[in-house]
Amino acid sequence: MAENRKPVRSQRSKKQTGKRSAQRKPEKELLSFVPEKHRSLTWCLLLLLSLVIFFAGPIFNDEYFNSNDNISAESYLTYLNDMSTQGESPQWIPYIFSGMPGVASYMVTGDRNWDLTMKALYFAQDVFNFLNHDVIRVLFAYFILGLGLFFLLRWKELSRPISFFSAFAVMFSTWIIVWIMIGHNTKPMVLAFLPWIILFADRLIDRWSYLYAGLLILVVHYLVASAHPQTAFYGACLISIWLLTELIASIVQKNGKTAGIIRAVMVGLAAGIFAIGMSWDRFAVTLEYNEYSTRGADPILEETRQDPYQYATSWSYDVDETFTYLVPGYFGFGKLELDIPGIPPQPLPTYWGNEKTPFTDAGHYIGILVLILGLYGFWRYRSNPFVLGMGLAGIFGLLISYGANMPLLYDLLYNLVPKFNQFRAPSQSLAIFEFAFGLLSGFGLSGLLKKRSESGNSNGTAKPFLYGAIGSGIFFLLLFAIKSSYISALSSDSGLKRVFGGQVPPQVAEGIYGVMQLDWILSALFAGVFFLLAWSYLRGKVSGTVLVTLTILMSIVDLWHVGYRPMLENTPREQAFSVFQTTQADQFLIQQQDSGLFRIVDLTRHPSYPAHFRHQHIGGYSATKVRRYQDLMDFTNDGSTGMPGPGLAWDLLNTRYVISTQPAEPTNREVLQSPTGNVYERPTALPRAWFVDRVEVAEDRKVLEMIRDNGFNPREIAFVAGPLDVEIEALPSDAPTSSDKDEETPTDTMRTPAPVDNTEQDNHVKVTKWDAHEMEMEVDAPGTNFLVVSEVFYPVGWHATIDGESVETIRANYLLRGLVVPPGKHTIRYEYRSEGHETGVILSLALNILTLGLIGFGVYVERKPRNGASADETPGDDVDS
Repeated sequence: MAENRKPVRSQRSKKQTGKRSAQRKPEKELLSFVPEKHRSLTWCLLLLLSLVIFFAGPIFNDEYFNSNDNISAESYLTYLNDMSTQGESPQWIPYIFSGMPGVASYMVTGDRNWDLTMKALYFAQDVFNFLNHDVIRVLFAYFILGLGLFFLLRWKELSRPISFFSAFAVMFSTWIIVWIMIGHNTKPMVLAFLPWIILFADRLIDRWSYLYAGLLILVVHYLVASAHPQTAFYGACLISIWLLTELIASIVQKNGKTAGIIRAVMVGLAAGIFAIGMSWDRFAVTLEYNEYSTRGADPILEETRQDPYQYATSWSYDVDETFTYLVPGYFGFGKLELDIPGIPPQPLPTYWGNEKTPFTDAGHYIGILVLILGLYGFWRYRSNPFVLGMGLAGIFGLLISYGANMPLLYDLLYNLVPKFNQFRAPSQSLAIFEFAFGLLSGFGLSGLLKKRSESGNSNGTAKPFLYGAIGSGIFFLLLFAIKSSYISALSSDSGLKRVFGGQVPPQVAEGIYGVMQLDWILSALFAGVFFLLAWSYLRGKVSGTVLVTLTILMSIVDLWHVGYRPMLENTPREQAFSVFQTTQADQFLIQQQDSGLFRIVDLTRHPSYPAHFRHQHIGGYSATKVRRYQDLMDFTNDGSTGMPGPGLAWDLLNTRYVISTQPAEPTNREVLQSPTGNVYERPTALPRAWFVDRVEVAEDRKVLEMIRDNGFNPREIAFVAGPLDVEIEALPSDAPTSSDKDEETPTDTMRTPAPVDNTEQDNHVKVTKWDAHEMEMEVDAPGTNFLVVSEVFYPVGWHATIDGESVETIRANYLLRGLVVPPGKHTIRYEYRSEGHETGVILSLALNILTLGLIGFGVYVERKPRNGASADETPGDDVDS
């Protein structure tokens, strides 16, 4: 039985890492003055300390990373707090784009009290973030990542200092650490659980364990629930390549591990199924939304139809850009604050070489010593299936990142893997390259330390490292031969030219070269010193402790020097959040909310910011908008992704007020002057719901063209996609119609002013209740009439009843809701209800209970003595340093 044998891991590691020299006197491990039982804890605390020191400015000066993604996310906190208070899931956001799915679009998550394991994780995060600081909250993910790598490498019998080195290298890989600075906060949470998945899967290869099976399910769930499917997919690719390599090696070598690998694969597949089920409440609504979103539905305007392959391969990594792994600033790095006379200090977009990415935040870099040691570790231990698998997975990530620039491997996935074509930015796959080679750098450093014990103080063994030092010197000298060609190339770069208005200023070109020059010199210096240290170590001139210590210190300086650059954009928290200070315009609009439902246009702020004040905005920001809403913007605002254009589109969307510095339309009436923006009232705005005289069938494109051209009177007529089952009666002649005008009727005879107070509508409609997920109206229909409701048509979520009886919602005027109302007084109710979400809640709760039960049973079994088990299965110090 698996429980009655020594772990295969222990047997294979000594065989694969070589024989120990009997004459070698083991050197003391770094921090040997710390008691043995506290050393691992000490190294883990040093990982935490490194994060605190690096982010000391934002943490202790109460600063904030002032990126659009970070600030925009704060826009929805008011809404999320409302949903939490009401005990509801944030399924529908009414404050952007006239209302759109929330959870389904990955805009928000909200409370998921039924997901017990995620609640436990968030509780741990809250304890970690005892200072209640946004930066510390995200650093929790980086700390989990570092801990996972540390314990994974300890399991692989690397020493504590070397495990620390690799964990540090991955945490501070430039693009990985930049995520927190640019607001990509779901990505580090996904990556954080990758080493834990590998660790528990590898333990299951050694032996069956209920505990490790349960823990594997748990961490896979955490990875999947972190809500960045693309990063999760690349993580799954890394794990698959590693396990496939292990399986092939076990079959070829006949080492008896095949059954264990199959066991780990089967548990991993079960973990994936469990993880999807535990988040099914989210995945179900996302699948429902797909056919209605810009990701899943085609645009109606052919001119805006983007080639799907071109869309998917946006932000492909250029093959030339790989050079940034040697010199991070070679292509301008990203946003740099250059010391240029005549130009105020400010971060400038300085990336060049790839014309599609002039606004890149930072280049990719893992540290020159990490790269050297990662490549060395991959080569030295290429016969080790774990190392080989990680190396191949890293190369896979690099090749995929090239996207359209080297499409062979990418195109295979694009054409064969379901849903892969919906991913954007192939360069995201570089995360697993940086993860894999950061991890392998520990094996490289460990292998270097073993090399002396295997071959003695051999000059032949040390010579390649002397050649490496000479090569570093030559690399340094090359810098002085490229200045003129380098400046000429960046000055002619089309991307930079666009950024700087057609011509790159000479001072900017010199500034970019200066940053690149410093990076080049430091890379050559660190590499040269390291190669000389390695040569001296192999010749017996310096100790392993000195080699490891200096390697760690040089890598800290190297990675922090580069990683700190994007930190220039952090600002005092009070200043960053000044955009959410209540203005006079906000106060006015809040006071008007008692007069009835209305939407606004705010032309003075980022389109998502009004949501903070519960203003119902017709604009916003989202990567996955409702397709029909984007079509409206395509027709009325030249393909804008921010909001529809003025005119009839604004009328239909119940847009009563505009905040701007000047009238957006000639008929607007100024009702408030303020320093931050005036408020204008729109007399042509339609109410939230109204009856029309008649209904006509029209093609979708024709309807959008009429909206664009202000081509119909929306109080008289509504357009639908197909004939109705009943005949719609006209309103009685004594009811107000579109021919009734007041003094301020606009010159556009198709559009009629609405009453200022639209709580009681002129056509016998009264909204009696409204919130994010519910709307109730009292209506008095003179006959069989057609009611247009100015809410976005979304039939998989919103369900209508008339007097408690379910009725069909008909799509009206291309993107709004319509109802056939029988004669008389009625109560109409709209309720947001997703069957997929409701089923997902039950499934998630059940699988959470099963997972926790499995872990609990596993703890009970593991605490019982196992006959014949190894007395100590914890990793030993196979590598001393």
